[in-house]
Amino acid sequence: MPSLSETADKVKDLVQESLSDDFIIVESGGEGDINSIVQRIMGDITTASAGRQAAIGGVSGCVAGYVTNRIGRAVGLSLAGTFILFQIAQHKGYVKVDWTKVKRALTRAKAEARIDELKLRQASVVGKVRNFVEENFFLSTGFMGGFAVGFFF
Repeated sequence: MPSLSETADKVKDLVQESLSDDFIIVESGGEGDINSIVQRIMGDITTASAGRQAAIGGVSGCVAGYVTNRIGRAVGLSLAGTFILFQIAQHKGYVKVDWTKVKRALTRAKAEARIDELKLRQASVVGKVRNFVEENFFLSTGFMGGFAVGFFF
């Protein structure tokens, strides 16, 4: 029984033989399919009219805000519950924390961190966001408004 790759090669050869030279067969990799779809959509949005940009930004912002609100509540409750359980376990003596070791480790980590590199990264991210907002004003303002509506909905 032939393998799957051999069968695929035979089918590809048959298709190429049956087509004339007017057609070009383009093979699509499985990795770039989602990226190409998103790229096509975003390319169309940024060249669309101001009203369409604001509408698409508003709808996507509303969905993102709603999802963020729901996920944020769940994450907040789970973190608070974990913190309370940890405090109870520490109070009962199940967990003992050496806070001087923790403080020493944090101080050492702060000393080793490169603050200048962090500032440069933040500046570049802020610059990219500012450029996107300036280039796509209607899309970004629609998204921010929709995000606020979805978050408080």
